[in-house]
Amino acid sequence: MQREFSEHDPLIQALALHYHFAAMHAFLDGNGRAARALEAVMLQRVGLRDTLFIAMSNYYYEEKTNYLKSLAEVRAADHDLTPFLAFGLRGVEIQCHHLFVEIRKNVAKALFRNVMFDLFNRLRTARSSPGWSGRPKSRRRSSSRASRRSPVIHRPPQGMGKLDVSRRIP
Repeated sequence: MQREFSEHDPLIQALALHYHFAAMHAFLDGNGRAARALEAVMLQRVGLRDTLFIAMSNYYYEEKTNYLKSLAEVRAADHDLTPFLAFGLRGVEIQCHHLFVEIRKNVAKALFRNVMFDLFNRLRTARSSPGWSGRPKSRRRSSSRASRRSPVIHRPPQGMGKLDVSRRIP
């Protein structure tokens, strides 16, 4: 196995090992699980860990019918691994896409969280600075009855006199 595939990419080596182990039927049950475990160990040894790379087990599980079909095609083609390698590489592409989407989603969440944290800290810093009266600079009119009865300060045009505080909102 090592001699036959030593010149190939470690991903191809791992897929070939997976096929050959699954084809041996070393156990009555669990050959596929053992083959997937060997594949993951081999990928981990070359630095392509499941946690940092892709989880091929998910792909094999989701595509079980096609997985078994590709194994059967290799057996029928006198152990030409092309169908299984094509199936496995397609899985790498799909799993990488899933990983990319997940990373993108988590990065977007982290960016949003950081922006909100920064804005909150700016607001908190502005309120704790000297001269802060505890009120926002512009007050919005509330729709509650109590605020409608309170006097409203109207500023006349420049040069027109004093402020009129006697008017109320009806």
